[in-house]
Amino acid sequence: MSTIRRISDRASVSVAGEVTDPRQVIAGLSASGGAQHDIEVAIDARVMLHELQECDADVTQDTLRDFVAADARSEQGRDGYITIARFIICPVPPLSGVQHTITPRWVWTETTAVVVDDGLVKFRGRCVPA
Repeated sequence: MSTIRRISDRASVSVAGEVTDPRQVIAGLSASGGAQHDIEVAIDARVMLHELQECDADVTQDTLRDFVAADARSEQGRDGYITIARFIICPVPPLSGVQHTITPRWVWTETTAVVVDDGLVKFRGRCVPA
């Protein structure tokens, strides 16, 4: 039996500068006029590239930033990236059927910038209370 080797443990999520559990963040549209907060989701670029290529996305190391910047403008793209962050930060046993329990506290509503810095893809944007 083969074992699954983790590529990296480098990921983080913060809201208003405070470390946040990614299971408390969902992607969505702003449904309320609530106060907006800054959000940053950082994921190891190697993991990001691997996951996108596994999904047959036409992306390379040279096009990674532009690809995810365009993709993260959509709710579906943001949902995919917060899901990747959840599995890095809060891993579940592979093939166990165990899923994350999502308790929304924040809704990631907008991506305003994407940078690749020190081997991390950093999504910056806005979120509102769920």
